Amino acid sequence: MSAFNAVIEDFDELKINEKKEVLGILKRRYIEERRLKLFKSLKIAEKEYVNGNIKKGNVNDLLRDLND
Repeated sequence: MSAFNAVIEDFDELKINEKKEVLGILKRRYIEERRLKLFKSLKIAEKEYVNGNIKKGNVNDLLRDLND
């Protein structure tokens, strides 16, 4: 049995109030994980910007760069 299936089966065995608590914990952990991923992505983008690896412009500028 996979770990995922084991978690689902264990969840099914919980009382309703325990399920609600688990859902709240999982939601907070998911939000935090997404926040950390976004933060890491932002730090990479900042570094690229500081190093001059990011260009500013509009769609026409992008198309012009792609055709050059």
